[in-house]
Amino acid sequence: MLRRPFDAATGRLVTAADGQVHAKEGFSSPVWGVQGAVARNGYFVLTGVCQEYAGVAGDHPSCLHGGVGGTSTSRLSGQAPVNSQNLSYWPARRGSRG
Repeated sequence: MLRRPFDAATGRLVTAADGQVHAKEGFSSPVWGVQGAVARNGYFVLTGVCQEYAGVAGDHPSCLHGGVGGTSTSRLSGQAPVNSQNLSYWPARRGSRG
């Protein structure tokens, strides 16, 4: 996984002088078949194939996994739809219901 520079004011990726977007960091994950990832203050949430389906051919349900970089990662939920991805963090919704 790669982390790319993001401009919070514009909601766009930051383009370098050469016209390209360059990754700021790279990460590896113990989660099988990662489809989506989001991070805040060193805590990561990832979607990937549920552990019971790791290495089994075909489309299988996804699970949410969470953890802090460099430490253990654990499963956070039951099952989500197949190939769940496109995670995001929305601070204004934190702690609210609806």
